[in-house]
Amino acid sequence: MSTFPDCKLGGSMCWATTDMQFSLTCGVCGDPLSLFLHFDTYEFGLNHGGDPDRFWPLEERHLAPGTPAFDAAREPTGMSVGRGSHVGLFLYTTGPTHPPSFFTQ
Repeated sequence: MSTFPDCKLGGSMCWATTDMQFSLTCGVCGDPLSLFLHFDTYEFGLNHGGDPDRFWPLEERHLAPGTPAFDAAREPTGMSVGRGSHVGLFLYTTGPTHPPSFFTQ
């Protein structure tokens, strides 16, 4: 799963939508949670100028925005999270008895 386009294990989550500046915490003990799995609707996005706002593979840069080929490259999994957003599964890494937390933007 970690090699699926637009899916990753670990790392960090983009907080661009909410601009959240704090870590998610465990609902049981209040300790910080760690990002375990991240799913995003898009492999890369476009800013208002039409340029990519994050990773855009070199092999796909010849594709024109708005074309079916561009859309297929931008959404390789065909999965949509919410209204074109992303979701993270956060875990309490110290023990398996605490519940996971999902956060979507």
